[in-house]
Amino acid sequence: MGQVSDWYNINEGGKGQDIRQNLLGSILRIDINSGSPYGVPSDNPFAENQDDMKEIYAYGLRNPYRFSIDSKTGMIIAAYVGQVLSGQINVIRLADNYG
Repeated sequence: MGQVSDWYNINEGGKGQDIRQNLLGSILRIDINSGSPYGVPSDNPFAENQDDMKEIYAYGLRNPYRFSIDSKTGMIIAAYVGQVLSGQINVIRLADNYG
């Protein structure tokens, strides 16, 4: 419900669950000081797989729109749109699926 009828056939899971063709719904980690136009850290969860989007750090979020990184611990906290009337706040961890 609420999805375009052909979305899943095209994108193998759609939106935040698609790690092969779609960066939407994901937290990305890139290195702006290397590569062209940027590099990807070798410890990103999908960095070694040719079929996946190497930039993805964590995925499965529903429209992440704000996040913060704690300067002392490095913990990433993201806010995103939830289902119907609620939103969500999560601690973002490497390779986690929030879908």
